[in-house]
Amino acid sequence: CPYGVDPLWIDDTTARVTQTAVRFQTNVGNELSGQYAIKFYDVYGEDYTTIPLNLSPTGSGHCDDVEAALKGLPNNAVPDVSCSLTPINTNEGFEYTLTFIGNPGKLRQPEIIEKLYGNRSAVLAPGGYTASVYTKVNGE
Repeated sequence: CPYGVDPLWIDDTTARVTQTAVRFQTNVGNELSGQYAIKFYDVYGEDYTTIPLNLSPTGSGHCDDVEAALKGLPNNAVPDVSCSLTPINTNEGFEYTLTFIGNPGKLRQPEIIEKLYGNRSAVLAPGGYTASVYTKVNGE
């Protein structure tokens, strides 16, 4: 089976499940705002970009927006995903972890698209910010 999980060799207790953490952190509290998008790659390498997602210093309600945006991608690219969010200090940003439940197999790390409108960033944080993505794989 060149893509995904071969049911003859792997059972559902050892399937590879990808978890991706996305972190937005500001240098000064209450300054994070603006928008970004997520570029998701399926097991075939095809890329899909979500609708713009709004940012806030605490990330309140952000997981619901991220889940809906990923599940709304065409071709059922993300059939099921769960999201959990952890705030950073007091209003200095947040980190959320995505678990791609419906996409077993090897997935390329998603990308954060900050420049939605030409060459300028749509993420606003006058005191500066960092945006990072890292991936953890379970079942290998």
